[in-house]
Amino acid sequence: MRISLQSWQRVALSIAVILALTISGTAQTNEGPSPLGDMNIRQAVVHDFASYEDTFATALAFTPDSQSLICGLANGRVIVLSVPDGIPIAELPPHEGAVTSVSCSPDGIWMASSGEDGYAYVTGPADGDSPLALAHVGILHDIAFSPLGTYLMTAGEERRVRIWNTATWEELAPIVGHSGTIYALAISPAEDLLVTGAGGSDPSIRLWDLATGVQLQNDLYEGTVYDVEYCPRARDRYASIAGTQRMIRMWDVDTGAMRHNVGRFTDAVNDVAYSILGNTLAAVSQDGTFFFTTMPSWTEKRRIEFDEPLVAVAFSNSRQYICLSDSTGHVYLLYLPE
Repeated sequence: MRISLQSWQRVALSIAVILALTISGTAQTNEGPSPLGDMNIRQAVVHDFASYEDTFATALAFTPDSQSLICGLANGRVIVLSVPDGIPIAELPPHEGAVTSVSCSPDGIWMASSGEDGYAYVTGPADGDSPLALAHVGILHDIAFSPLGTYLMTAGEERRVRIWNTATWEELAPIVGHSGTIYALAISPAEDLLVTGAGGSDPSIRLWDLATGVQLQNDLYEGTVYDVEYCPRARDRYASIAGTQRMIRMWDVDTGAMRHNVGRFTDAVNDVAYSILGNTLAAVSQDGTFFFTTMPSWTEKRRIEFDEPLVAVAFSNSRQYICLSDSTGHVYLLYLPE
């Protein structure tokens, strides 16, 4: 199935105008920056989706230029906000059901989303081409472009990772081996390794050789993995695992062993993100905790308690912003010193 990008552009533009007008009233609740301790982090609510519709951001991703933020919503919509003012500037093809993940290619050309409806939508340049609609069986839980932009990968209830070559959009051989739902995936900086996290009947973390599809490591995870992030620093060969274990686990991809347990939470860790240099890590939890740490110790540097569960977190490439979303519709922007 293919959708007309031109028609979506017209809809997106009209919606963006309407929402921008709404923001001048109640939709945007920018509280203004406020100092938050020694790190000089300033917090602001830059957008409130719940002020004009009953929804919240389930997934976040900055564009590579750090000037836009892709927000996947619980009601299926995918809205792009400008940064740092939080004004809607575009809308991508919607899903029937919640959006589970969003991603942007490293060159900023492609934007992708996955949803509970089993579709991955990929929107390209505004040149009249139709977005790709990639159908799957069952819920899709994660979607990601590889760090060099060579591949787009998806994972979910199909129990396999599907891979597309972004130059031709030819589907390549899938990664097969999980016996349960795959909830998260992460690709190494060199695009040679893949980490996957599953749950339910298959509570495991696995490492794969992307060239051959061969499984290299398989480690038990007692619970369900919600997110996996591969460290962007090429020499640091580990992945950070978030999930129901109420901590962030640093998994050594060479040995299959856990290096460190980072942070302590009273509920599941929903999402985790690295800065572009890989020396800073942020996480958000169902208990409302925002957690911030730096290498090499990975000890707690900052903890902020919110009133509601936190759902998603993302770093900008500029190293200036961290974005968070909560379950009540707020999107927060945290400002970091350069």
